[in-house]
Amino acid sequence: MRGIAHSRAIKSRVRTGDFFFYTPEILHELLRDIWDYEGWMDTPDLSTEFITKTAKVSEGNGRLAMFSDVSDALRGLNEADRNLLRQRYSNGGMDFDALAAVYEMTEEAMRKRVRRAIHKLQDRLGGEPPVWHNRRRKVMTNAQAAAQTRNQDI
Repeated sequence: MRGIAHSRAIKSRVRTGDFFFYTPEILHELLRDIWDYEGWMDTPDLSTEFITKTAKVSEGNGRLAMFSDVSDALRGLNEADRNLLRQRYSNGGMDFDALAAVYEMTEEAMRKRVRRAIHKLQDRLGGEPPVWHNRRRKVMTNAQAAAQTRNQDI
């Protein structure tokens, strides 16, 4: 039995590997520079960085397209989430403790709120990467979970 992603790929005539999904890590890196429109065309100085075989977001490739996608998705968020992400990431960003003081919340609550805003942004960009080829997490029975919990307590 083939999955929905495979059916969509056949219908749209693309390979499943051609789809791109924004992870929270990629969004974290892009959000640092998203509000500086002039900097979108600048290629970062990578002379001091070790460049891996896999392309980083900052190494070019689709950097401008990613900025465009994320900028468009940000406009779809509510104003409170957009302002929160702007405060967290623009111009070097604010630390969680400073944000927590501004919003009169605990630091942990502020971390959770930022994480939720990033997940909303990720949903606007297509959501989490699907599990391809029926690879799923191993499901445990209640007895196995209880045994594992008992073993951790020892």
